[in-house]
Amino acid sequence: MARRALDVYTEWRGGTCPVKWWTGEYHPDGRKRFESKGGFTDDDAAYDYGLDKMSEIRRGEHISNRDGATLMSDWLDDWLETLDHAHLTEKAYRSIVENHIRPYFKARNTAVKDIDVLSYRAFRKYAKGALPGSWQNAMMVLGMVLDDAVPKLIKVSPVERTPRRGKFTRKPRERKKDMQP
Repeated sequence: MARRALDVYTEWRGGTCPVKWWTGEYHPDGRKRFESKGGFTDDDAAYDYGLDKMSEIRRGEHISNRDGATLMSDWLDDWLETLDHAHLTEKAYRSIVENHIRPYFKARNTAVKDIDVLSYRAFRKYAKGALPGSWQNAMMVLGMVLDDAVPKLIKVSPVERTPRRGKFTRKPRERKKDMQP
């Protein structure tokens, strides 16, 4: 028996019950865009999963399957376009991305959503071997790339650190009081 409410649909197909929910988006021809997940063996579990996804969409926390499947190589292109740093800093970031980060993830055909703590640690191990003197810089740039992917492509960044971004601006110095000799 098919269940339907709030644009969440379940229907038994074979031995499993897939669920389908509306993403809140429309195709160019005006049809609603749906996403789905299969493999459920319980109708209620599938329906609850669909309702949870609808709740995430309403809260603005949902990451669509299309966005999450973006390859890291494609995300690096978008990220490099948005850089706003001093000339030499931007040149250094581009060098690290093109020589180390992109080849590593392109060889593995990795999607951004597939980068978790373990793959982050695997890259750190690779960077320590390939860049003995400056692996920390490669990890810093990869951390920035993954932090910027958070609102659109992944829910949380696998990197934990304090953010410090943008061009360096010197703090204004306060004038010292004149002292009598």
